[in-house]
Amino acid sequence: MKSQQGDALSLRANVWWTLAGNIIYAGTLWGMFTALTKLATPGTVGVYAYGLALSAPILLFLNLQLRAVVATAGPDYFSFRPFLRLRVNTAAVFLLLSTLAVLFVSDDPRIRLVAIGIAVARCVDSISDLYRGLMQRDERMDLASKSIVLQSVLSSTAFVGTMLISGDLTHAVAGTVLAALVTLLAYDLPVTRLRRQSLQRATTQHAAERGSVRTIWGIAVTALPLGTVMLLISLAGNIPRYFMEKHGGTSELGIYAALAYLAVAGGVVVNALGQAATPRLAQDFHAGELSSFMRLIRRLLMFGVAFGLAGIVLALVLGSWTLELLYTAEYARETTLFLIVMIGGALSYLGSVYGYALTAALTFKSQVPIQLGVVAVTAAACAWLVPTHGAVGAAWAVVLAATFQVVANALALRLSLRRASCRLQA
Repeated sequence: MKSQQGDALSLRANVWWTLAGNIIYAGTLWGMFTALTKLATPGTVGVYAYGLALSAPILLFLNLQLRAVVATAGPDYFSFRPFLRLRVNTAAVFLLLSTLAVLFVSDDPRIRLVAIGIAVARCVDSISDLYRGLMQRDERMDLASKSIVLQSVLSSTAFVGTMLISGDLTHAVAGTVLAALVTLLAYDLPVTRLRRQSLQRATTQHAAERGSVRTIWGIAVTALPLGTVMLLISLAGNIPRYFMEKHGGTSELGIYAALAYLAVAGGVVVNALGQAATPRLAQDFHAGELSSFMRLIRRLLMFGVAFGLAGIVLALVLGSWTLELLYTAEYARETTLFLIVMIGGALSYLGSVYGYALTAALTFKSQVPIQLGVVAVTAAACAWLVPTHGAVGAAWAVVLAATFQVVANALALRLSLRRASCRLQA
C-alpha cells in the first residue's frame, strides 16, 4: 500500500517527524497540567482530570479509529469523502451523548461546564485527526506533525494565558476550543484539500458509490471493532479516576492524575513510533513479508522497554525531587505512588506496541475480548483496592490490567502471524 502521492517520506523521516510532533504535543500538554497544579488547588486539577475522563470513552468509541483505517486502507477505500461524512456524523453524536452523560453523572456546575467544554474541543479535534490520517496514509507525517504542533501550542498558550489572567478553569478550557478551530480551519483543511485528489481517483464503476450510505455503512462496520476496542481502552484507563472521584474526592484524584500524566511521556514517544510505523507494518503484512513485519515490531518493543525502564529509574532515584520540581511539595510526598504509576506505564508501552501490530495486521475482532478482559481486571482491582488504599490502590490496579494486556496482545499477534503464514504456504 504505497503512498498515492509519490512524495512519501522515508520511514526514518516519518519516525523523526512523528516523534518531534508528539514530543512537542506531550510537552505542551504537560505544561498545561503543570501550570494548573501551580496556579490552582489539587481539587481544581481533579475537576479537570474528571472532566477529561467523562467524555473520553464516548469519543474514542465513536471515533472508530478512523484515522488508523484511513492510514491502512487498501485500494477498495478509494475516497476520503465517506470517511469525512462518517466522522462528522459521529462527532455530532459524541457531543450530544457527552453532554447528556455529564448532566447525568454530576451535579457540580464546575465539572459540568469544564467537561462540556472539553467535549466541544475534542469534537473539533476529531475532524482534524481524520485529516491527519490522510496525511499518514500518504506517509507524510511531517504534515500531520505540524498540525499537532500548531494545535498543541495554540491550546497550551490559550489555556495557561487564560488561567493567569482570569484564574477560571472554564475560561481556560474555552481557549482550547478556539485553538482547535483555528488549527482545523487555518491548516488542516487548506493542506489536505490539495492532497485529497489522489484518494478521489476512483474507477468508473465505483464513482456513483462515493459517499453513499452503503459505503459509509461499510466503513463503519469495518471500523466498529476498533471503536469498541478504543472504548474499552479508555474505560480501562479512566475507571481508576471514576473510583477515586467517588471514594477520595477531586483532591486525591488531582494528585493521582498529575503523577499518572508523567507516565504518558514515554507513551507519547512509543505511540509516535507506532503511528509512523503503522503504514509500513501494514504494507509488509499485506505483502506477506512477515519476517520484515516482525523485525520492525521487535525494534518497537525495544524502544518501549527502554522508555519504561527510564521512567522506573527516574521514580526510584529522583522521584521526590522530580515531583517537587514539576509540581509542588504536596505532590513530592507521593514517591511510592509515582513508582507504581511508572511501572504501570512501562507495561502499557509494550501493550501499545502489540496493539499497533494487531491493527496493522487487520486483526480487529480479537482485540475486543482482550480489552474486555483489561476492563474487567481494572474494575475488579479498583473495587478491591481503591476503597482501602486510595490512589496507590488505583495505581496497582493499572499494573495488573497492563500485565494482562501485554500477555493477551502478544498471544493474539502470535496467532495472527501463524494464520498468515499458513495462508502464504497454502
